[in-house]
Amino acid sequence: SRLADHSPSCWRRLDCAAAHHETQPMPTPLAWLLHGMPARWRAAEAAVSLAALILAPFAALLPSRAARLATFWIEAGVQVGSMASGNVGFANWAALVPALALLDDA
Repeated sequence: SRLADHSPSCWRRLDCAAAHHETQPMPTPLAWLLHGMPARWRAAEAAVSLAALILAPFAALLPSRAARLATFWIEAGVQVGSMASGNVGFANWAALVPALALLDDA
């Protein structure tokens, strides 16, 4: 868990984005730009990431079609943003493809 006692304290301080942009494998030019953004921007990045990773999966279980669509777009936005800022290989696709199940035929 990102907020458990054994997790890095940067998640509680919302400053993990700075380290992420510095240390990710194969960063893109966008990662360099994002690393230079103000601390509040990077804190917002971390907060959105935490919300997507912790809250969105529960919203996917709600019986509302709107909740499922919102969950899909949140997950897709986080994963596409992560792909745009750096190449972490297959992990982004592995998280994005199952999210397609949140889309229905209606």
